[in-house]
Amino acid sequence: MLYNISLEEIEKHAESVYEAVVVIAKRARQINDEQKQLVEMEMREALAEIKDEPLDDDQPREPIHKPYMRLPKPTSQALQEFLEGKLRYTYVEREDASPAEESASAKGEE
Repeated sequence: MLYNISLEEIEKHAESVYEAVVVIAKRARQINDEQKQLVEMEMREALAEIKDEPLDDDQPREPIHKPYMRLPKPTSQALQEFLEGKLRYTYVEREDASPAEESASAKGEE
């Protein structure tokens, strides 16, 4: 779904639009990694079911019918969490980094 979000709405939750974009992008990457692990786990379970079935050489094997996993888009979910105020983020300071090299880390509350 496509809709416009005002800059004022975004700046309610961050110091600037740029900070908001970084936080949302980092959270979207986390969500993407979580979804990837979920899909891999489902695939492993499906393969385990296939291996457990006895093989009958006379009959052809039926194709696997698994329901399609419909997952929300990571960027949409991250944006929704951000706008609902569910994301908390802090700046991580490295000892050897200059202030310009500091990066932000985001973590969703669940």
